[in-house]
Amino acid sequence: MLEIKYLCHACFLVSSDDGLRILTDPYSGFLGYVLPEVAADIVLVSRNHAEHNCVEAVGGQPAVIQGAGYRELNWVKIRGISVQAPGQPHSAVTIFCWDMQAVRFCHLGALGSLPDQELLAQIGPVDVLFFPSGGGEVWSPQTAAQVLRQIPYKYAVPMLYRTLHNTRPACDLAEFLALQKNIIIPEPKNILRLQRQDFKNEPQVVCLEYLPEGKNEK
Repeated sequence: MLEIKYLCHACFLVSSDDGLRILTDPYSGFLGYVLPEVAADIVLVSRNHAEHNCVEAVGGQPAVIQGAGYRELNWVKIRGISVQAPGQPHSAVTIFCWDMQAVRFCHLGALGSLPDQELLAQIGPVDVLFFPSGGGEVWSPQTAAQVLRQIPYKYAVPMLYRTLHNTRPACDLAEFLALQKNIIIPEPKNILRLQRQDFKNEPQVVCLEYLPEGKNEK
């Protein structure tokens, strides 16, 4: 069993039934969200920016991984792919692909440019894909829908979209979902639990939402 918990923006906590915890892109409080108390074994930082690199807020003395390259930690194979950051020619976004309990994850970070064939080949087929959809510097809902047709996936999870708590992104989740079919809305809305047999299903988009502290499942 794998559990994916959405802590909002580009931050997800992926936990396995053997206790391993991987956290992506912990953020600082200026976004309008409050990062709950969270501990992890591995933290993946896709961008050197306060919206993505607040590692000091994470408990558990995690290993922090940034930038391109291949690593193997706690029997998890992790590959970072560097691409140019949106609007910042001298800054980079790292796409992370990792294998966890025979499930392949990909976190695209704040990707703003269309992937070329070389990048698509590096990403390859994935089981769970975290992708931006909020517009502005990152993919618009229309661009995200277009790219999803190019990346083979089983579950696709949007992120970096506008909410009542953070109005900076240009587009909200509804604008992307209006372009999609086969949408899952789990209960509670911020958690997706998956077993290996679930990956035999047709590709599906998972609508995960931010629940403020106190409303998250304990």
